Amino acid sequence: MLAGLGLGMLLPQGVYLFLVSSGGFSLLFSYLIIMASHYRLRKRQGSSYTRRQGLRGYPYTSWIAMVSLLAILASMPLIPGQGGGLAAGVMFVLLFSGIYAVGSLRKAREPGRLRKPPLRMPARRAQMEASEELEGKKKGER
Repeated sequence: MLAGLGLGMLLPQGVYLFLVSSGGFSLLFSYLIIMASHYRLRKRQGSSYTRRQGLRGYPYTSWIAMVSLLAILASMPLIPGQGGGLAAGVMFVLLFSGIYAVGSLRKAREPGRLRKPPLRMPARRAQMEASEELEGKKKGER
């Protein structure tokens, strides 16, 4: 917190405002992606996740959160000095999306490349490995 206060005093006003607004964009965009992932997970998993567990009001609460986050992001240019952070954030999202798309296309076009099916592990069969300290075993015991 003190470092942020120190940077606010040290850097020119415009630079500090740009850094704060671009950080705000990344935070809001990340939360938007988390909410979209949450919506998609619950849509795929179905009944056990939609009845008594998790966020109440699904899917309406997820949609309200996503629309609200988009409205906040869209209103960033209305606040003086925040437009630059929004523009930089959108440019970085487009840049990294393009890099990812090019990499995916290159991997898909490799000759002889076999596509592996995604690894599916049911929750019932998931295993946990515990250290010997947690199991209560002494040295030399097996």
